[in-house]
Amino acid sequence: MKENTPLTDVLAAAELNKYLITSVADKQLIINIQIMSGDLKVEISDLSSISIKKQNKKGTNNIHISIPPKDLQKPKNEATTTVSSFQFSANFVHLHLTVQSQDPKLPASYIITYSNG
Repeated sequence: MKENTPLTDVLAAAELNKYLITSVADKQLIINIQIMSGDLKVEISDLSSISIKKQNKKGTNNIHISIPPKDLQKPKNEATTTVSSFQFSANFVHLHLTVQSQDPKLPASYIITYSNG
């Protein structure tokens, strides 16, 4: 997924969609899921310390997740160091986003956007 770029996707019955989000640890992460049809269950995790599960109330069409910087911080020995032509950074966080239908027998469609800050 790319920051500030909407991603439209659909779920077939009994399907599970997974995405990787790369964020920076010193800014708030905001994820918004606009539901076009169906009802969703969402989990975001870094596979160690962050695990957030949310679902929309039946009939509503939005899931909003906000993760403050303090929850994205890693101990120094776990931080991912990345070098690019633009800068040196040790504060990237990789999060796994899983989306599924609340009723596995029904399809769903949605748009995901995320941003830092």
